[in-house]
Amino acid sequence: MSIPAGQAAASRHRISRARSASHAADSSQPDSKDIMTHKYQRLSLLAAAPILLAGCGAASSTSHTAPAAATSPGPSMAPGMKMPDGTTMPDTLTAAGPSQSARMVCSNEIRKDVAILLALPALPSTTSTWTNHVYTCTYRLDQGPLVLAVTESETAAAARGHFTNLQKHVRASQPIQGLESLGLPAFEAPNGTVAFVKDDKTLQVDTTRLPPLVGNPHFNRAHLAYTIATDVLGCWNGK
Repeated sequence: MSIPAGQAAASRHRISRARSASHAADSSQPDSKDIMTHKYQRLSLLAAAPILLAGCGAASSTSHTAPAAATSPGPSMAPGMKMPDGTTMPDTLTAAGPSQSARMVCSNEIRKDVAILLALPALPSTTSTWTNHVYTCTYRLDQGPLVLAVTESETAAAARGHFTNLQKHVRASQPIQGLESLGLPAFEAPNGTVAFVKDDKTLQVDTTRLPPLVGNPHFNRAHLAYTIATDVLGCWNGK
């Protein structure tokens, strides 16, 4: 599927600041100027977010729809409670499938952005799974898989606990602080892993199986992970 010229132009404007940062390359011993430039690039992207993210829409990829949760009047029951007929109330997250916000990681909107960031000739193909409250979208790129995953927890506190445990298992992870964190708990690792937690959802972007530099012009895979993560977060509007 090719990218329509008009849609590509709109998405390109939305993430043009991100692409301007794509010339930065890996360095084993970055100097202070490189570090400040990297921070300036990120802050410039965040400053433009209200305008650049104005085109965010609902998850629109028809190939990744999930069944809606059935609703009925009457008193609510918590998952695990026994119902009058002796059956157990199902886990609401599993019964409902992934939320609209979670499915957005596999939407055409994000696929277009990935295509533009990596200078792809067409929208990347994706596959998705919903297992144990985790919605995973894998972008099948020629250079390797790009994986976006959203873990949906029962509560914000449970999500924060999951996020903390996840960070413990990611080697060399460091907190993302200041404006770059968007005011959310977040961490990143040099290998190309970035994670944010917002409300009851934990977003993880994994570029570790991509080459250190991707796209044309070259994009540092760690910065690519951060850019995609903040792109998704900008589109999460409470759905």
